[in-house]
Amino acid sequence: MRSREGNGDLFIWKEIQRIASILNSNLFRQLEEDTVIDGQPVSAGALVTVQLSALNTDEAVFKNHTKFDTKRLLENRNLEKNLIQFGIGKRACPGESLARAELYLIIGNLVLDFNLKPVGPAPEIKTTTPFGLMKRPPSFNIRFVPIEK
Repeated sequence: MRSREGNGDLFIWKEIQRIASILNSNLFRQLEEDTVIDGQPVSAGALVTVQLSALNTDEAVFKNHTKFDTKRLLENRNLEKNLIQFGIGKRACPGESLARAELYLIIGNLVLDFNLKPVGPAPEIKTTTPFGLMKRPPSFNIRFVPIEK
């Protein structure tokens, strides 16, 4: 799973998680005091959340945001600061390291041992639920073709 540039698979995984983020928004938080968000006053007790899908697809940050491009992270290392796959700070997902390890091991071993082929035409890459709480990819079938070693 190494990139052709020899910089490892870190950028591949991060780009996969950016473009295929499962959660559209984070959990809701209740404000404990009055605050201002983007110039708008918000009263204490209001529920607020972060729209993660908007952050990961912001055209001002990620040029051609609908295109899968691992080179974007190689060419601009500051982009990594804008990737929020598991939340940030004290409210970050406590299972982040386990999830990353599982993704690496399971998907990495699958692509080392199999070529993944579509059964029928490959679907257009877009979510069927872009505005719900979670994204859902279109249904399609794949075939696992063992790699000759």
